Amino acid sequence: MDTIKTFESVNSSTLSEADYASFLVNGQLAEGHQLPNEFIKYKLEDFSPRIEASNSSDILIDKLWSTLEETVTQAYEGRNIILPLSGGYDSACLLGLLLKRKSGQIFCFSFDSRETRPGSDADIAKKQAEKMEVEHRTFFFEDHSLLDIIRANAAAGPCLRDVSYEIHAYKKAFEYAEKKFENPIALFGDEAMGWVSMKLQSNNDVLGSIGLRSSKALSKLNVLSDAHKHTLIHALDRSYESIIESSEHISNNDCKKDFLYQKVRLPYNLLPLRKQITGPIIPYAMPLLDKQALNVIEECGVEERLDKSLYVKMLNRKLPAIFSIPRTNQSQATLNVRQKLIDEASSIKTFILEQKLCVPNLLSNEQLVSWLSQLLSDNDEELKKGSKSALKPIFRSKIVEILNGRFVPRILTTKLRQRLYNPFNSGPDEYTMFLRALVMAITWDRQIE
Repeated sequence: MDTIKTFESVNSSTLSEADYASFLVNGQLAEGHQLPNEFIKYKLEDFSPRIEASNSSDILIDKLWSTLEETVTQAYEGRNIILPLSGGYDSACLLGLLLKRKSGQIFCFSFDSRETRPGSDADIAKKQAEKMEVEHRTFFFEDHSLLDIIRANAAAGPCLRDVSYEIHAYKKAFEYAEKKFENPIALFGDEAMGWVSMKLQSNNDVLGSIGLRSSKALSKLNVLSDAHKHTLIHALDRSYESIIESSEHISNNDCKKDFLYQKVRLPYNLLPLRKQITGPIIPYAMPLLDKQALNVIEECGVEERLDKSLYVKMLNRKLPAIFSIPRTNQSQATLNVRQKLIDEASSIKTFILEQKLCVPNLLSNEQLVSWLSQLLSDNDEELKKGSKSALKPIFRSKIVEILNGRFVPRILTTKLRQRLYNPFNSGPDEYTMFLRALVMAITWDRQIE
């Protein structure tokens, strides 16, 4: 997958109302565009995940391990590797496999907001790298203004994936590695070996489990007319119906989630992110998405895939040193978009008015400026109501972290988390939607040029 081409033929003249709506709500396209043949080398129509558990877990563990050894250890023998290390299972798995090679150097890096927080992704990743005696550095994205982040995302091109707050961290890491190594390649560990347990009781829950949120979030866009809102909501709902229809041959909701994970989340969310943050800088690949590895996971039953059950057993057995380090107990570092917009409102408004934006019949420069002014006005009203009102979004986000198991993953059992966590919610706040709309307008206009 070293030569992925991401949506090169897509521009604002080829995108539908559903595409606009999905990007605003989800930070990704829902579905619908034909991808180049080399984009994903796995035939989705052949992916029919099992429901019942296997009676031969040990055999599957050995089979998956030997497959990954071939996919990673042998395929990248002698290569100089840049490895984004998140502190999670997948990137640490790649680290352990790469250390089994006979030659080739490794440089690991992580990112955080302003400093390395104890127990954070970056903190755990640093401990993993130190234990395995591999060089590791942490880069911080709060070093840059929101306007710098907007510009960097727009310059990355129309990969049609959510705004990357850590884009500068990746650029710094790649520039450092290129000076240090000859012909390096970046390897990404992506979620392909199963996912978190969830309470999936309906098709809406299934959509939420692959990152597609309720179209009702579009009703927040007061800057748009009611007619525009209705058009976007209807278009997105039709797109969601199409996605569900494509998985009707699978009755079990957890299996449906795994099927749509391959069909929708990987090509429209995760892979475009890799394109966005690497761009023309450096070649990259995602070896855990190798067809042979996915074939082994397909042989697993639901219970073996939930919470990466069989995969984690394999890692603890085959790589005990690196996986003796406890997992992260915090959510991934992200940007306080709300506060950044407040702090940089004047410069962002000026920037918007200077741009030649192109979202036909939807968002003009003036509408975006009006939207930002409205957000700032709403913020003033919140402050007048007192600090309790201002803290509500923070409180709600922590509740979500607790329920989805990231905040206290070792306290809630798998079964309890599965009963509590319903992943389908009303979508992002309007601050996030505004930022997506701005980057979307700039990026797609440049694609036409």
